[in-house]
Amino acid sequence: ANRAAPVMFRHGDVYYLMTASTSATFTHTLAKCSTSSSPLGTYSYPVNPFQSSGLFDNTTGFASQPSEVLKVEGRTDGFVYIGDRFDNSAHATGSLYNSRFVWLPITFPTANTMSISWYSSWNLDSLFVTATPPTTQQM
Repeated sequence: ANRAAPVMFRHGDVYYLMTASTSATFTHTLAKCSTSSSPLGTYSYPVNPFQSSGLFDNTTGFASQPSEVLKVEGRTDGFVYIGDRFDNSAHATGSLYNSRFVWLPITFPTANTMSISWYSSWNLDSLFVTATPPTTQQM
């Protein structure tokens, strides 16, 4: 299968590679994640990190495709999935400005697995332990 929308990040000694398989009509994606001990591979068989939700189909990345994974500075295991959710009607008109982003916390159940659950709302303090205050760099 063709994969698109690649996002790579490192947690501990593991490299995670998230990708999506997008339909020709942009109506769904099949988001999956692979792992490796090296950024150059060999990567594991891709699996779906999205957990079941009553609101969105978890096999479609909660109706999003990977855009970025944000490391939250100063937070223990603070990683946030950012997925873009295209406004399908905008493809015909070329006005994708109506598209939105999905921001969800990532958890790591084991040393080489990740999990993304649906939250209607959440905040950093309730989900990520503060490890150390962020450092400022002198220029």
